[in-house]
Amino acid sequence: MECVCTYLRWAYFRKRASEGAFEIYTDREGKISHAKRVLALALPLFALNLFVAMSNLGMGLADGRPKFNIYLSVLNGAVAGVLLTVIVAQGRLIYALKKDRKIRE
Repeated sequence: MECVCTYLRWAYFRKRASEGAFEIYTDREGKISHAKRVLALALPLFALNLFVAMSNLGMGLADGRPKFNIYLSVLNGAVAGVLLTVIVAQGRLIYALKKDRKIRE
């Protein structure tokens, strides 16, 4: 693996396809740490989108309000749904890696 460029906190790597799969986090603890960071980002975004979806739905269903809020509610609900799948996948990954750690220790 070769570091192509670094910018602030970002680093760009490359690896030839013939050398195998590209993995930055190869050890179990690194993978758990990365999955926890993804969860730390996804959970607040999920909560925010769910809150905004419910707020827009309430405003859209109120009398005298424009129905455009209902469409925004659906959009925020869809984003929350995508984030929920990310949260569940990362949670399962963390569970499996921790279970693997217990078996191998």
